[in-house]
Amino acid sequence: PDAVLIASLLLTVSPMALFLNASMMCHTAALFCVMLAIYGYWRSTRGRTRVLWGAIAGLALGCLAVTRSLTAIAVATPFFIDALVRLGVSLRTRQFGSTFRPLLALAVAAALLVPIVPLYRYATTGDARTNTYLLVWDYDRVGFGEEVGRSGHTLERGLLTTRRDLSL
Repeated sequence: PDAVLIASLLLTVSPMALFLNASMMCHTAALFCVMLAIYGYWRSTRGRTRVLWGAIAGLALGCLAVTRSLTAIAVATPFFIDALVRLGVSLRTRQFGSTFRPLLALAVAAALLVPIVPLYRYATTGDARTNTYLLVWDYDRVGFGEEVGRSGHTLERGLLTTRRDLSL
């Protein structure tokens, strides 16, 4: 209990948390969705409320997909691999139904929210495939190269930035 109280206090007064919460970016919301998805997925593997927790994890992943699509793919990939392994094991142990139901709830809940992004893009731009970031900054695209980022984005710059950020 003391550690939780101290961690909560430190987070409340953390300059970085205050900055991220006050900005128009969705880092804090995405972090919440990631943590809820991880916790929900973990809870969906045990206990009597496995299907409910599977649905909660799916809603969290769906919200993450709406706010940060590529992050959602990165977060969902380990879940997907673990789910395949668990389903394979459950076939041999004859527990397929109890393993499959929470995973189905997760997939359905996430699938309900994911279409929001292309629908929003279609409503605002007339094309569901439009990268809306490019409407604000023509350099804001995924990948590496001189045309990516304000002054180009190379693997070397990425590693240097990572090193600098981690040293801070």
